[in-house]
Amino acid sequence: MTLTWFVRTTTRRDADNVVPTLKALCDGLVDAGVVHDDTPDLMQKLMPVIVYRPGQQSGLQLLVEEVWT
Repeated sequence: MTLTWFVRTTTRRDADNVVPTLKALCDGLVDAGVVHDDTPDLMQKLMPVIVYRPGQQSGLQLLVEEVWT
């Protein structure tokens, strides 16, 4: 799981500010039955990434990738 936070300004931000949002999104995927559980052995949650996009809309994107080991 990778959460990307798209921002329009260069205001200083900490990526960990959106970690609670990542947690809620992962819990929601479990509640919706998309994944069995969000425990570390079944789901890798990467630190959120902040991307500066001047002149574009701000927002969040959750990338879900299936990985087979």
